[in-house]
Amino acid sequence: MRYELINPSDYAEFRSETREDALVAVLVLGGGLYGARRLDVESPSDDVPVWIFGVPADAVQLVEKALAERPSTIADVLNSLCLPRTNRTSINDFCAKARRIAQSLAATNPACAEAE
Repeated sequence: MRYELINPSDYAEFRSETREDALVAVLVLGGGLYGARRLDVESPSDDVPVWIFGVPADAVQLVEKALAERPSTIADVLNSLCLPRTNRTSINDFCAKARRIAQSLAATNPACAEAE
């Protein structure tokens, strides 16, 4: 599934096999300050909300579980984040941040590192 990262600066897209993995990746990346909108179908139930005033406890538990069980999957989602347009207009380089987080997941999880 293709998603648009909802953020206050540059347009960016990423791919995720499931909404849950998209939600986890977006929360890891932005701590609730980013959201995501599914691009390949119009289905608001597949969108990831922006939680400016705090991430719900069940979403935090979902993140913890996913990072423990599927670190390589979350790393793949984060590594897929890209700017379709070549010019970045913001000083906030969330694509580089996504890659750093994905590398960190690989470095701290042997199963993730083996998958590379």
